[in-house]
Amino acid sequence: MLRYTIPATTANLGPGFDTLGLAINIYSEFQVTSAEKDVFYIHDWQDNLLSIDKSDNLLNKSLLEFADYYQLTLPSIEIREKLKVPLARGMGSSAAAILGGLTAGAIATGILPAKDDFVEMAVKLEGHPDNVLPALFGGLIINYSDQERIFYEKIEIDPELNFILVIPDFELKTSELREILPKNVDYSTVLFNMSRVALLVKSFLTKDWQLLENAMQDKLHQPFRSAKIPGFNKIIATAYAAGARGAALSGAGPTILAITDKNPEKIAGAMCATCLDYGIKAEYLIAKADNQGLYNQLEELLK
Repeated sequence: MLRYTIPATTANLGPGFDTLGLAINIYSEFQVTSAEKDVFYIHDWQDNLLSIDKSDNLLNKSLLEFADYYQLTLPSIEIREKLKVPLARGMGSSAAAILGGLTAGAIATGILPAKDDFVEMAVKLEGHPDNVLPALFGGLIINYSDQERIFYEKIEIDPELNFILVIPDFELKTSELREILPKNVDYSTVLFNMSRVALLVKSFLTKDWQLLENAMQDKLHQPFRSAKIPGFNKIIATAYAAGARGAALSGAGPTILAITDKNPEKIAGAMCATCLDYGIKAEYLIAKADNQGLYNQLEELLK
């Protein structure tokens, strides 16, 4: 029996649509054991056993992808997964399942995929790299691509920063939220976001947290997706009034991210109170960045 953990993620961070993602130290837990047939036990973040059809099970799909990629037959295994983040909330639950299944395939066969191979398999299953890459390698990941492959750069994040995740009690599917985005954007919108991404990267590199409020503004996706969250703009304003350095949707939402170097409980409480003003029940988690990711664990497991 082998155990491993996969960090949750928060993507986009405002302007970095599909290009930025950050790993945080909230970990989904996995356990792999030899078995007579493939078995999957998946518990949600409240420890309820989930029943997921095998055709929709990302653990199963990831195992099949691993076997197909290396053109081999996998031995039967049992996988137990304990999610530490809720599904369809913008915190990388699907990325965790995909990486969890691929890692189980690596453990079952003793094959350590090269980093580029792992990226290729994971992104094929997820469809975009902004969650899987930070979960895999840790830190803040900037991804970019040509027509043939995906590249990435990693920035390690200062441990003094707190990442507040305010989690509403309803789901929003990323696939559906992509459909509401405009098909075309003008130059002014693109220039707005380009400048904010540059500012955001500078903020993390120089630890100038005063830049975050301007740096986390967005015009590409957030105005459209946030319309699905009652009181979104007021919740963001509340975060800043309470002392947040930056705030934005986490991924596609509905979770809302706030970043601060002090008083995270105060900020989180104020944001949840504003959610209630708009009829939304919300919980919160407070995390630090995870600068390690999954791949380092896998290297140790397969030594």
